[in-house]
Amino acid sequence: MSSFSFSGLRSMLPAISSVTSIHTEKELSELVETKIIYQSGVDLESKPLLVFCACNLPNPKDTDYDQMLPLILAKLDQFVESDYTVVLFSGGAVYRPSWVWLLKAYSKLSRKYKKNLKNLYVVHPSRWPRLILDMMNIVISPKFARKVVYVETISKLASYVPIKQIQIPDAVYDCNLQFESQIIIPSIYDKGPYTPLAFGVPLESLMGHDAELGVPQFFYECVEFVRTQGFYCSLNIIHDKLV
Repeated sequence: MSSFSFSGLRSMLPAISSVTSIHTEKELSELVETKIIYQSGVDLESKPLLVFCACNLPNPKDTDYDQMLPLILAKLDQFVESDYTVVLFSGGAVYRPSWVWLLKAYSKLSRKYKKNLKNLYVVHPSRWPRLILDMMNIVISPKFARKVVYVETISKLASYVPIKQIQIPDAVYDCNLQFESQIIIPSIYDKGPYTPLAFGVPLESLMGHDAELGVPQFFYECVEFVRTQGFYCSLNIIHDKLV
């Protein structure tokens, strides 16, 4: 059985008629950077979290999507050298690029874009994005398919990524109301910022804001004790005292 060739499929795709964009290159770049794809904090493992908003895609009748694609890839280029996560808000979209353009765009996503992608969370997946992604993943890249996670609600998304730091468009919130009346965020996000503690006391209280007070004497004594007595001997002594 011959292997799949994307170049062969691409040659069979009908040509897309050129569109005269109403946006200048600067306007289109700003649209991509601030409305379509942008970083919105980090995921639960402190990896960059990119957001793609389909609801902000412009009208393909007056926007050259082929001109927009390199700008999207340039944005991805800033993150693909290390692990990153993408959240795709597909709900609330008014305009949809053609499947021909999507296939051509997918063909531009070389291995470097897929290798370090941890997960692609598709929020409010309608039949359209499911069909496109499933077709491309099954036929073209089954391995990539395992990274795609379909998420029905924003509450469900909150179990995967910290949504409080994500800039979510109003159109996405409106779409979410079709599936849930309120957004429930896991309680883990309500604990506030993490403060390192030593014996129940913030480290800044012991060492100073810039560590100007030095390491507390107790730590030096512990290190010296382990150094002279040996690690396992120290554990036995501690165990005997506790018991």
